[in-house]
Amino acid sequence: GGGGGGGGGGGGECEAEPGESLLQSPLHGSPMRGSLGRPLRRKSRRPRRESKAWPLDDYGPLDLPSDIAVCRLALSFMTAWGVDADFDARCAAEIGVSPPAPVLAYGVRGHGGRLSFLTPRAQRRDRRWQCSPHMTALWSLGAVSLANTLMMCPGYDEVRNTCSSVVTHFSVTVPEAMPQLAPPSLSFLARHYCDPTEEVQAAARALLEGALQRMTPQMRQRVVEAWTPRLVPPPHHPPQPTPPKAAAAPAPSAALSRRQLLTTTTTELHAAQPPASPAEKPLPFELTSAHGVAVLILGVLVCRFGAEVDPRIHAALTSSLLALLDSPSEEGRLAAADLLSKAYLVWRSHLPQPAALIRTLFNYAAAAAAAAAAAATRPAAQGSGGEEAPPPQPPPNRFLYHSALIQVGVCEPSLFCAEMGAAAVRMGSPPRVRLAAVAYLISLVKARTASLEPALPLVVEAVLRPLDPSVPSLRESSLGASTTALRELVRRYPMVHFNQPTQRLAVGTAEGVVLLYDLRTATKWRILQGHEAAVTALAFAPAGDTLASFSASEASLRWWAAGSSGLFSFLGLQGSCLGVTRVDCALPDAPGARVKIEWASPQSVGITCDNEALGFFTRPP
Repeated sequence: GGGGGGGGGGGGECEAEPGESLLQSPLHGSPMRGSLGRPLRRKSRRPRRESKAWPLDDYGPLDLPSDIAVCRLALSFMTAWGVDADFDARCAAEIGVSPPAPVLAYGVRGHGGRLSFLTPRAQRRDRRWQCSPHMTALWSLGAVSLANTLMMCPGYDEVRNTCSSVVTHFSVTVPEAMPQLAPPSLSFLARHYCDPTEEVQAAARALLEGALQRMTPQMRQRVVEAWTPRLVPPPHHPPQPTPPKAAAAPAPSAALSRRQLLTTTTTELHAAQPPASPAEKPLPFELTSAHGVAVLILGVLVCRFGAEVDPRIHAALTSSLLALLDSPSEEGRLAAADLLSKAYLVWRSHLPQPAALIRTLFNYAAAAAAAAAAAATRPAAQGSGGEEAPPPQPPPNRFLYHSALIQVGVCEPSLFCAEMGAAAVRMGSPPRVRLAAVAYLISLVKARTASLEPALPLVVEAVLRPLDPSVPSLRESSLGASTTALRELVRRYPMVHFNQPTQRLAVGTAEGVVLLYDLRTATKWRILQGHEAAVTALAFAPAGDTLASFSASEASLRWWAAGSSGLFSFLGLQGSCLGVTRVDCALPDAPGARVKIEWASPQSVGITCDNEALGFFTRPP
């Protein structure tokens, strides 16, 4: 009877429930049972029998912390020994674990709490890896999770290299060395893709991607076809509205399936209830349900491996990921943010409001950054014995939302700059949120170089918006962050230059227009038109009264009046070109070449490319 419960968990790729491991040592009579190898304390009535085959000293010094000792002990049971001799030696020498006695009984707990055991074989250590996909996934996930735990423990830096290789051991070495290996259950790994324990979550994601990586494109396409029905159910007719007068319900048609009848009943019940508020909006599916598992598996296939799916599936996946991003589960929101951002261009055509996605990610990122800052400044608590407790750890999501936001900004620079610029001047927001918007603009500048050039005017205008002198409090609070952003732009882009005496910023665009901004008023001051191609580099004269701009595509150098004297300057009209110089020197074809203009005298400039001089040019009379 017990065998049916555990075996059923391994056989059903869609319906299996997460199992629990149970280890039984005949040498000590003390079982360790719990989810993914979590130890369960239990007193044994038998006196402990000493055995030379399993000395406790083999697992490291006896003065180790109890959690470290238990972690290493459990890892010794879950590791696949005898597959790679070099890996076994490294585990024994660096981590301090060694193979347990060969006479062990392994098992899982399946539906209804029933247990299923494998008959121990003294000479077959690989037997448990050939039993079922559920068993392979369970033990692989347990071993990698324990290795992640050891790797993150403070004071154990020397074991990180070996612990990090455990993923490779189970994803590459074990499948290659065991031809009869039962591949890990994708549904089991997907159910732990959003596990609340960070080490288990990281292990499940690494093992799931490793299992999909080993597949051929044809096999991955078959996985897509197998999981698509779980994501997109067959269409059915919507329920008819209920008549206003009470009447006996008509008998259901024989053509309707049980699923359709249940759907109709659920829809009617929800229609009779008031709508939930956004904060209480329930997730339309459970992450551990068949639909939730399908969303995660298909999402990983599309994001990481570029699997080809039908547009209908793309739309259903996008809708499910957006619902997951709005779920009350923090782990679900992080998974949705990760999948949506890493394949944003895939989901882009099915997003109803891309700007809303950017705002949502920004709100999550700003909240995570605020929580991390609060954790860093919180005073250390005192332990029960009067000793100082370890400092509070910042939330693990403090960088994940930030990374997702910047990845979307890389694909949508114009929309990103517009949203961050609006957030930077939103007076109803706390100052930390407005500063965070400018900080994310800086992150976007650092994340991209050449491909951000078409959006440089939008970036500059978004950075300058908080510097409006008509709102002194906003300008004062944002001056430092905006100055840092402008300095980063000048440092990275040769077509952006700042003149300190006049407090003006020049930006060359891909359309050949040069824009001048006055930082004292945070406004656009001049528009210089004349180039027929993109501006490659520009620079103010030291006094700020003249500007030189160079376009490599048209091989011309233009000289502009950038001072504040004259009638045209007073009227605020477009600036005038003082002359054009033909540049006949050979220019490099490398796309990453950095061309720069440097003033040699008040009337001449030098053009360099990657710090090599291309020539000196004098302003025409």
